Amino acid sequence: MDIIEKLIADHQQVREQTFVAEKLASLIDSNAFFWDNATAVQRFFEKEVREHFAIEERVLFPVLRQVVSDWERTMLEKIESEHVQILKLLNELSDISKQHIRYPSKSTREFFVKVCAKILDILMPHARREDEELYPVINKRFTDAHYRQLEENLKLFKKS
Repeated sequence: MDIIEKLIADHQQVREQTFVAEKLASLIDSNAFFWDNATAVQRFFEKEVREHFAIEERVLFPVLRQVVSDWERTMLEKIESEHVQILKLLNELSDISKQHIRYPSKSTREFFVKVCAKILDILMPHARREDEELYPVINKRFTDAHYRQLEENLKLFKKS
């Protein structure tokens, strides 16, 4: 699987994770069941979403900037600004988790669900925009040399 296929597959995982986040809302009155599922959601966000963004920002986007038009550059900047928004919300989710461990409460669980919903409200259209607008640009503009550069960037990323 090449790097682009991996990034697209990550988007499918996000769509699947939406189901778990929706399930959280139905468990909000039960601390134990809720928190088992909440922890899984948070782990997914922390590992998969942060890693996905890091790969895009450190592996893909530097190569992409070499070939995009002005309009496409604007689209890329919007995608990067969404990364910033989502990462801030992930930090907030982490803080909520830490607070809940110290002081479990229904209001903390409700806040966790609210922040998850905010993340998904940004993340779902973000992933769709990448699939429908960004990746077609890659398919259209990238040459074999660009793909080789992606592979080299990925090797460097994995070493860091």
